[in-house]
Amino acid sequence: MLKRAFTIAGLVIAGTIVPLATATPASATVAQCTGVLHANGYQVGAKATTACSYPATKTPFGLTPHWQCLSGLQVIGVSQSDSYTACSWA
Repeated sequence: MLKRAFTIAGLVIAGTIVPLATATPASATVAQCTGVLHANGYQVGAKATTACSYPATKTPFGLTPHWQCLSGLQVIGVSQSDSYTACSWA
């Protein structure tokens, strides 16, 4: 009985970890990220472009913006909401 429980637990863990470990970058671009910023009224310069160069990751749960993109945009004054949207397109 205990062996069966460990087997099931191992399968559940493997089923969760493998997709996360093999997650691929999203197919959006820096231009789409900076386009979102421009559309929301932000001036796009070198710092915004650099932040947008960190790609979002596609996971089984959806797109996950890169933390360096988020922090890079927020440091230059982009709101948290706009940063999240833009970085999801990076």
